[in-house]
Amino acid sequence: MKKCFFYFLVFTTCCSCIEEAQIPFRSESVKLVIDGGITNEIPPYTLRLTYSGNLKAANFVNLNLAVTGAKVIVTDDLGKSVEFKPSPYERGVYRSVDDAYIGQIGRSYALNVALKDGRTYISKPQKLLPCPKIDSLYEEYQDIVNSSTPDGYQVYLDTKDPAETQNYYRWSAYGYSLVGGICGDGLCDVFCWVPRFQTKINTLSDNFINGNPIKKRPVFFSPVYGVGKHFVEVTQFAISREAYQFWQLYDEQTSRTGTIFDPLPAPIQGNVFNANDPNDFALGYFGVSGVARKRLIIYGQYDRTAIFINARNFLPQGGGCSLPFASLDRPDGWPRD
Repeated sequence: MKKCFFYFLVFTTCCSCIEEAQIPFRSESVKLVIDGGITNEIPPYTLRLTYSGNLKAANFVNLNLAVTGAKVIVTDDLGKSVEFKPSPYERGVYRSVDDAYIGQIGRSYALNVALKDGRTYISKPQKLLPCPKIDSLYEEYQDIVNSSTPDGYQVYLDTKDPAETQNYYRWSAYGYSLVGGICGDGLCDVFCWVPRFQTKINTLSDNFINGNPIKKRPVFFSPVYGVGKHFVEVTQFAISREAYQFWQLYDEQTSRTGTIFDPLPAPIQGNVFNANDPNDFALGYFGVSGVARKRLIIYGQYDRTAIFINARNFLPQGGGCSLPFASLDRPDGWPRD
């Protein structure tokens, strides 16, 4: 999930000529932040450990906020464990070191994080639940009238919910598309591959659809900035009821517009806490999920006028090649035909 966690807005009030109103506010201490977990896919598995603070971007962690020197271990309900070692290339990132340790459906997993300052954070065991396959991914081109949003492809998903169990889902997605440069009054002939990530939390409970197909679930939007293919990959997670509630509350707080009449946001309790102080919760969530993945190639071919309008209205000066992580090279792992 870019991992800047829980900002709190402090409002001040003006003074009257009679009496100054003192508005109480809450000061939050620095918290451990957990992101990542175990799945049934081939390892390595990744955990990002940081301290709460002002992160500049999801893929860049300030050195002062990255957790270093931690001992990180995940143990299953059979007593088998795997250690996570810090990445030498990414701040605050820890990866499992045993490629033979693969998450198993039906097994439960617990996290143990020992920090350099002597504190130890643990999670309750989380069962790895089976995930139904993604039956299909498909797209529809959307000519959007709203001038604040570019035209593009809305990607949808179909899957089948199992009838015999209560199920909860979360989806994430990313994609690559060709984006052109802007030269004077026209588009340049130089195009770059630009990655895009779904940032909105996308979850679902089967309370009202148990055993029925999940049809046309929107999972990704890829804007059109050039004539060419769009590469999209969608991941479907089978999550627990507790994880679903966590992500629902997180989405509610991060999407709230906010006014002076809104209540102050309460800390969202995840599933990782201090072993010696159960009231000291880490931020974030240690995820244990069965997953299913599916890829889609969109063979986009739309007229240059529509592309030009999107590029001029929604790209920075210099065009797509000036966007973060833009590359002239086709993404690895995708077909070249």
